[in-house]
Amino acid sequence: MQQMQGMQTEVGHALESHGGTPDALDSFLLDRLEDVILASCAVPEFLQRLAVLTSEIFSTDTDPVLTAIALLRDRKPVCMGFSSEPPPSVEKLEYAFRRGPAKAAVTDGAAVQISDLQSDTAGGPYGDVAQRLGVRSLIFVPLNLDTEGRAGLTLYSARPHRFDAGDVSRAEAYSRRILKPLRIAARLASREEQSSDLRAALESRTTIDLAMGIVMAQNRCSQDEAFTILRSACSRRNIKLRDLAAQVVASVGERAPRTHFDS
Repeated sequence: MQQMQGMQTEVGHALESHGGTPDALDSFLLDRLEDVILASCAVPEFLQRLAVLTSEIFSTDTDPVLTAIALLRDRKPVCMGFSSEPPPSVEKLEYAFRRGPAKAAVTDGAAVQISDLQSDTAGGPYGDVAQRLGVRSLIFVPLNLDTEGRAGLTLYSARPHRFDAGDVSRAEAYSRRILKPLRIAARLASREEQSSDLRAALESRTTIDLAMGIVMAQNRCSQDEAFTILRSACSRRNIKLRDLAAQVVASVGERAPRTHFDS
């Protein structure tokens, strides 16, 4: 938690100068979110910048707060951003426990606040690990991104009783303000994943086609017969077709196959 000591608080000062009103927060967020979006080249970078901004909003000069923001699928993070670099280990472990604030919040669809992990047994093993890593209190807010899935916002503090009911309400209100940018990020992350899956499928198909050509040449058989030979070999050896195909290609001294997507 040493990274928390140097946290900047320009957002808090800006809000104080405008009376700390919701309109002031909306105006400030609009400007800063535009900067975050324009400066980000990829989803992980956007989440990291948004986490830093969130941390600034909830921190003070003498009482810093760390932040983690995660895009979730099947209650597991597919992409995360942290307010500190490198991120504290506790943020990576947030979703690793069957019992913990993240799982409880996502399951119930409601924010979870833990005032002191030392005295609160609800955290279970997660609470023990978090304490060893310097975390004493936290808030976790689940976000419903509609068709784009879910997200999670976590605020951490090294101080017990750092957060109260008012902080939970403010965190929930803030979460509603960042829903649209997170929906965009989730959609982009999904498309990037689909593109990666498609590329992997094409590369796998290229390897299989090469292996079939080798089998056809070696056995002077048709394409259908070559495919049958490969499938039979897969069954006997209990191996996936793409893995066997890669072995066949390697056996004749060919390099790894390349698709036209490779540079």
